Amino acid sequence: MSNPEELLELAQAWATQRGRTFAPELVDTAIRLRDSYDGLEAHRWPARTVEHLMLVRWPSHGPHGVPDVAALVASLDTFWRFLRSTGRMAGGSAEPAALAQEAKKAGKRMAAACTDDRNFGSNKILLGFGEEIGITLDDATSIEEVQERFGRITDAWNALPADERRRRSPGLDALEAEAGAEGDGDGSEWTAGLSDPATSAPHVRASEFVASLRALVDWVGTGREVTSTGALRPVIARAAVDALGLGDWDRSWRSAMDCLPLHRLWLAAVGTELVELRATKAVAHPEAWPTTDREWVAFGLVAAHELYDLAMYEGVEYPLTELLFEIDGHQGAPKKRAAVADWWWQSPGNPLAGPEHDAVMRPISDDTLAGCLEFFGDLGLWTERAGYLIGTDFGWDCAVYLAATHSPDGQEFEG
Repeated sequence: MSNPEELLELAQAWATQRGRTFAPELVDTAIRLRDSYDGLEAHRWPARTVEHLMLVRWPSHGPHGVPDVAALVASLDTFWRFLRSTGRMAGGSAEPAALAQEAKKAGKRMAAACTDDRNFGSNKILLGFGEEIGITLDDATSIEEVQERFGRITDAWNALPADERRRRSPGLDALEAEAGAEGDGDGSEWTAGLSDPATSAPHVRASEFVASLRALVDWVGTGREVTSTGALRPVIARAAVDALGLGDWDRSWRSAMDCLPLHRLWLAAVGTELVELRATKAVAHPEAWPTTDREWVAFGLVAAHELYDLAMYEGVEYPLTELLFEIDGHQGAPKKRAAVADWWWQSPGNPLAGPEHDAVMRPISDDTLAGCLEFFGDLGLWTERAGYLIGTDFGWDCAVYLAATHSPDGQEFEG
């Protein structure tokens, strides 16, 4: 597959021959944003990712100001037609005509999204603040100079009173209030790109994971003994495993954290504040269960975030975000497990892929994918019908959220 620079050159020549509009600088920005923050290659355009690009990714991480929306829409249309007509469009991509319709619809709202500072990501907020205090990265001549200037901006930002930082980053503050997200991400990306909560929340509420979580919260009740690390004492954990039907307790386990089925539930219960850790015991707070659709979606995303961090430790997180985009139910790309394994083996996001290692690495790749499907299979992220995996609306929401919170976005800053 050609690299992005080659693709742009070929697309420019193709457009010139046919007299079509093509602004390479706009398409280049779109390609770089999708690649850097969403892990999507230049030739891969699933349905709904155009709307995400124009209403979420560009406003949060793109250049300041409003782009020439008409030129962007026309140029992307040309680019998609070029990819399709030359056989370069990746499998699972929507048809150019459908993508163009999606772009036109999103284009009507793009200017408003790009001028609403609630949509700005952390780097965009910081760079705008830097311009205010006379520090810009535009004329920096080396990576070292960029880092030095960005460090000065960050130091000046962190010197501001907390109230002033919150005032200047309304989108981040709104996310924290909505989902309690902290740490990894900007806290602004997923709010504009989510599905309708009315169609997403039911998948969370009805998931096997939530049913198991309810049982755990009920079991914890008014108090269960914990260790200094916040884990259930081993003898108590063994009782929990028996009471909740989580399998057999392995005699080699020395901590509740060694029992993965229990540890998954425990992390989510604590992370969503359904269980409070005190000095020597844990206490359930059943009143913390969500009530509205919007609260349920936020709850599900926080739980997924907690589990994703655990999956990173287990080494099975790699396929998840890309998988959820690939099998999204709205793009009509359901796949059987064998087809998913083939797709993952060929994915540029797979660190194990490579034809030169096929005999050795392919089984490991398949095992990693199987581990991912098992680890996240009870969260309501997909359904399985007649052997086909079909992403749910909550699966889409989770993909958008994880792409934002686990993407490279410069330095963290205090909000």
